[in-house]
Amino acid sequence: MCGTGRTGTMFACEQDGVVRDLLTMAKGLGAGYQPIGAVMVGAHLFDAFRDGSGFFQHGHPYMAHPTACAAALAVLDAIKDQNLLANVRDRGAELQSALEDRFGYHPISAISAGGSLSSGSRSSKTGIQRSRSLLKKGSLPASRRTR
Repeated sequence: MCGTGRTGTMFACEQDGVVRDLLTMAKGLGAGYQPIGAVMVGAHLFDAFRDGSGFFQHGHPYMAHPTACAAALAVLDAIKDQNLLANVRDRGAELQSALEDRFGYHPISAISAGGSLSSGSRSSKTGIQRSRSLLKKGSLPASRRTR
């Protein structure tokens, strides 16, 4: 999971302590201004490419497009210069506090009780069905009845 700063760290997988070999990124890197995608590799993979053939076989149309690269650099500069990661963390804490105050529960515990938030996945449908069932039976606390 990348996220390009949208979760309070540069890459969402950092929050789970994931040490990545490869990290793909796209939409967030161009912030919607310019289509771009990229792959970051760990130093050990880079060294293997460099010390091996020195060549990584790949290629796509529009690769290394100067306008797209300039947009991506501008986005990365804005994230750094405007301290956006700290802003995301601060706004996230405010939202969490507001949810706890208004609904009486921590959003993560609600996700765990009700299933995943990914609407297309089988587990999320099961979680939604379970939540509806609990709601109909009256087993779900009133503070969690938000729909």
